Amino acid sequence: MSRKTFGSVRSRGPLVADDSLIVKGVALDVPGLASLSAALVWVGVDFVNGYSDEGAPYAGLEYATLRSGVVWLRGAVAGAAGGSVICTLPVGFRPSMRRAYVWATLSAGLCIGEVREGGEVYAFWSGGASAVFIEAIYDV
Repeated sequence: MSRKTFGSVRSRGPLVADDSLIVKGVALDVPGLASLSAALVWVGVDFVNGYSDEGAPYAGLEYATLRSGVVWLRGAVAGAAGGSVICTLPVGFRPSMRRAYVWATLSAGLCIGEVREGGEVYAFWSGGASAVFIEAIYDV
């Protein structure tokens, strides 16, 4: 199997696995992604402020370490109005600096997502409750 290198994650080098790639929260439809995901140890989050997993058919919010120093956060979250903390990630799974993302929602279009240095995960959108589809990859 050939190895391809795309992009990089700060100074830690390329993020690559079995010809599959996820960069800056964008999942590419490429071979091997499912096997990479299945090989990781996923941990569910402890929700706060009335948030919860969206439920079937969507995966719940969870995180895993891709390799030393790189974390993948993914899942669908049901929530109240945006702008409050969804969950707080434990030490060792927090980004080295605040990260901002554009995430999709089920009924409110796009939203701004943040994973902060203290581990807080936020989603900001206008309007009422909506499911948020979170994908974030960052270094710790």
